[in-house]
Amino acid sequence: MGFLAQIEDSLPSGLNEQDKIERVKVMYRDIQKTTFHFEHCWNILRHQPKWLSHIEGGNTKRRSNVSCSPSIPESINLGDETSPYSPTFDLERPIGKMAEEERMRKAKTRTKMVAFTIISELKSGKLKMHEEKMSMAKIEIEKQDEIENKRIKLKEIKEEREHKRMKIQERQEELNIMMMDVSNCYDYPTSVRCGCEVQ
Repeated sequence: MGFLAQIEDSLPSGLNEQDKIERVKVMYRDIQKTTFHFEHCWNILRHQPKWLSHIEGGNTKRRSNVSCSPSIPESINLGDETSPYSPTFDLERPIGKMAEEERMRKAKTRTKMVAFTIISELKSGKLKMHEEKMSMAKIEIEKQDEIENKRIKLKEIKEEREHKRMKIQERQEELNIMMMDVSNCYDYPTSVRCGCEVQ
């Protein structure tokens, strides 16, 4: 980035983009004592919004060339006709690392809140279900108690009726005995009837 800016500042404006790139390669090789190995990466990144904003922030002349010059081609072919990389202009700047971390943190917080809400609803739902089950069990117990009480009362009523029936039968027998006509009975001597002997 610095080498290209130096070439643009020092050379006349008659050079095309390809000549500038060739001169930058020579300058880099002379200063760094090695060739630039990341040209394919530079071709991919050079037109990306984040890269352009970084360049614009550092060099005002470069900013005017990038933003105002319609003669700059979108890609420069450096001899490789079948380059798999074709630079694209993405008008929306990618999210930075800190912004992405903040977005992820907020997403985790929202997820935790949703999970907490769901768990709370489930717990309250389980509590309601438990209360409903307890209420139903209580109602069932009350019904069973009521049925048992009715059964006991019916048994008592049945026993009481049986007792009354037996009393009525007993009285009927006593009444039958009392109402019996003894006039037709054999005529026994008085002494025999009363249990004493006649002399």
